[in-house]
Amino acid sequence: MLRTVPALVTSLALMLAPISFALAKPAAPAAPSAHRLFRVTLDPAASAQLVSGRLLLFAVPHLVAESQAHGKPVTRVDTNPFHPAQTAVAAMKLVHLAPGGTVVIDADALAFPTPFSQLAPGAYDIQAVLDINHDYNYSGRGPGDLVSDVVQVHFGDAAGATPSLRLSRALGADTAMQSWALPARVPEKMRQQMQPQMDAARAHSHAIDFVSPALTAFWGRPIHMKGWVLLPPGYDAKGKITYPVAYHTHGFGGGDRSEAMTGLSTYAQMAEKAIPPMIWVLLDESSPTGTHEFADSVNN
Repeated sequence: MLRTVPALVTSLALMLAPISFALAKPAAPAAPSAHRLFRVTLDPAASAQLVSGRLLLFAVPHLVAESQAHGKPVTRVDTNPFHPAQTAVAAMKLVHLAPGGTVVIDADALAFPTPFSQLAPGAYDIQAVLDINHDYNYSGRGPGDLVSDVVQVHFGDAAGATPSLRLSRALGADTAMQSWALPARVPEKMRQQMQPQMDAARAHSHAIDFVSPALTAFWGRPIHMKGWVLLPPGYDAKGKITYPVAYHTHGFGGGDRSEAMTGLSTYAQMAEKAIPPMIWVLLDESSPTGTHEFADSVNN
C-alpha cells in the first residue's frame, strides 16, 4: 500500500530521531589533569635576608641526566641549547621570601615546553634555581643565584605528594674575583704562565658597580651598571701624567667576565709596549634580554 507524503515524512523523522539525539548529545568532559605543585624553601644558611627574583624549576628525565653526568652523581639540571625541549622549565615571580620561608610553585601555570602534568610518566631529576638578577635567559646561572640540590621525583598517572626542594646555597658571591679567575679549561702549564699577568691586570683594575636610579625606579628592583677601569703599568696616581682614555664594550654573549678577559689582554699589550699606555673603561652592556648598547630607553 502506498503511503502519503506526510506519512513518509513522519516515518523518516521517527527513524532519524535517535541518530540526531546521539549526534547532539554532548561528550562527557575529560577529567582535567591535576597540576604539578612543588614546595621550595629558602635555607637560612643560603641567605639570612629576604630574597626576590625569578624562581625557575628544571625537570629532565633521570636517564637523560644520568647519561649527561657520565657516571657521576647528578648535581645540576639545566637547559640544553642544542635540545631546548629536552628539559622542562617552570617559572614564577618571587618577592621577599624570608629565610626559612616556603612557597608553592605551580609547574603548570607557566612552563615550557609543556606543563609538568603533561610530562610522560617516569623518573625525573628536579632542581630549583632563584635567578636573583632576572638574567638567566641571557647568561645562565650567575653569582648570587640560589640553587637547590637535585631531587628525583617520579611522575605517575596521577599527582601524589607535593615534592619539596630547598634553596641551600648561593653561587659565587664574589663577582669580582670570579670575573678575573682563569677558566677551568685552561691547561695547567698555560695557567702558570698567564697567572702573573692576570694578577697584575687585576691589581691595576677598579670595579664599576653602581645602582641606576632611573632603571631601579622603572623595574622596582636594584639595577646595577657594571664594568672595569683599567690603569696602565706604571700609572702616575699623582696626576703629573695624563693619559688618553679608551672605552670598550662587548657584543652579544659578553658581559662582566668577558670585559675582565679583555682587560687581561689589553694590560699585557701595554706591558709589552705593543700599544701605548692608556686608561681603559671596559663597560658591561649586557641585560636580561641581550645587549642594550647603552641605548637611551626607559627599560635599558
